[in-house]
Amino acid sequence: GLAQLVFEDMLPCVSGDRFIIRTSNVTIGGGVIIETGVNRHKRSDLSIIDRLYTLSEGKPEDVILQHLLDLEISNMDVLSSSTNFSIEEITPLINKLTQDKDIIILNSKYDDVSNSMITVTYYEEIKTLTLKYLEKYHVDFPYREGCTINELNQILKISDSYLPMIINQFIDDGLVKINNQLVSTTQFSITISDSDKKLIDEYLQIANSELFININSEFKNRELVNLMIQGNYFTKIDSEIVMSSQEYKMIVNKIIELMKNNQDVKVAEVRDYLNISRKNALLILEHLDEQKITKRNGDFRSLNIK
Repeated sequence: GLAQLVFEDMLPCVSGDRFIIRTSNVTIGGGVIIETGVNRHKRSDLSIIDRLYTLSEGKPEDVILQHLLDLEISNMDVLSSSTNFSIEEITPLINKLTQDKDIIILNSKYDDVSNSMITVTYYEEIKTLTLKYLEKYHVDFPYREGCTINELNQILKISDSYLPMIINQFIDDGLVKINNQLVSTTQFSITISDSDKKLIDEYLQIANSELFININSEFKNRELVNLMIQGNYFTKIDSEIVMSSQEYKMIVNKIIELMKNNQDVKVAEVRDYLNISRKNALLILEHLDEQKITKRNGDFRSLNIK
């Protein structure tokens, strides 16, 4: 039979240890420890009972698989500790479970040999979650190349030590691709409709008539603007202001020319040289400071020549 014992004090024991319970006069019983450090089990939970019988009476590979099902993702060291089997004992069992397609050895691009693994059951679960999330993401954000790995992991909730290997496995299985650190389904590509193309032309006309454009006031489709920034139609100056990339290059070249001739310049000099407002002169100079093209020294700025 099965029994769960709770003690007032910690005892040094591991799975597989034998034990005897006795009073000073009477031996009450004994048995073999199946597992330690677990929460209280419910008697009516048949899945728990089946699991415990597997751990206590199952074949060694069944015991390994059950521990992996509990852990979902693991490695040789953790598995050895939780099962009380040595690495030498575990290795052939892992090979058999891999051949039987019960587990997957995760691909690590940092090691020639990976000792991390995942059950096929759990892999199918997170694969389904990933594809559902990405398909919805592509519908909600059709102009984005994909989501970040951190965004995806808010759904998967996988530890950082295993996440890169899971992503590598998804890539190897042809489920996802990564471009510019963004994850998408392998089939996804950004599609520009005829109406999108017309809107892009309208936005470019606005950019040709206005030097500094406030995204929030001039453009209704913010996602399309982000796509135009990625496509180098626009250059982002700060969180709200963009410029035509062509105009931006011309202005940067003029500022560089001014600083080459005068070395240190003030905001007012840039304002007069470009014939723009002080506000916009300061805006472009602060942007160039961030880009390490210029550097500020008090009220003056100069080229950031290393």
